Amino acid sequence: FPSVAYGFSSNFSIEGGISLFPGVDMDKQLMYLVPKIRVHATRSIDLAVSAILFRVAEDFDDWDGGDVETVGLLCGTGTFGSDDYSLSLGIGYGFADGDWAEKPAIMIGAEARVARRLALISENWISPGVEDMMISYGCRFLGEKLSVDLALFNAIDEAAVFPGVPFISFIWSF
Repeated sequence: FPSVAYGFSSNFSIEGGISLFPGVDMDKQLMYLVPKIRVHATRSIDLAVSAILFRVAEDFDDWDGGDVETVGLLCGTGTFGSDDYSLSLGIGYGFADGDWAEKPAIMIGAEARVARRLALISENWISPGVEDMMISYGCRFLGEKLSVDLALFNAIDEAAVFPGVPFISFIWSF
């Protein structure tokens, strides 16, 4: 999912990206946009609201069997701690073409810097209507202009793939 993010200020940023699934036409690729507004910040607390907006292919079916074009999540997140150790908590309500989820999705994340240029990371989701929790865990290699996440993610169920599905992310600050 190549993406680009830009911080217009310390309180407002926007990110956008697209999937690049092999063999899938560009008009069928998943596109997303994430505006984020910081609402409160202190040395150890950072609170924000954001939306994750997806453009999906027109033939994507929702839970009622109809076509869906707009899917997303409106959420609030809080990160507590320091640059070295932090805990993130989030809650969000999903929507599809104006219909809102009855129950929220919950996110629990953590980061622990174990060396000057290395942190352990985890982000985990509990989604409404999905029995199994989605977990991820890995390492973030911190550079001056480039950081790299090497992680694994998995669903906690009897069909889980040990140790998980690989995930790699490159973050370049310019």
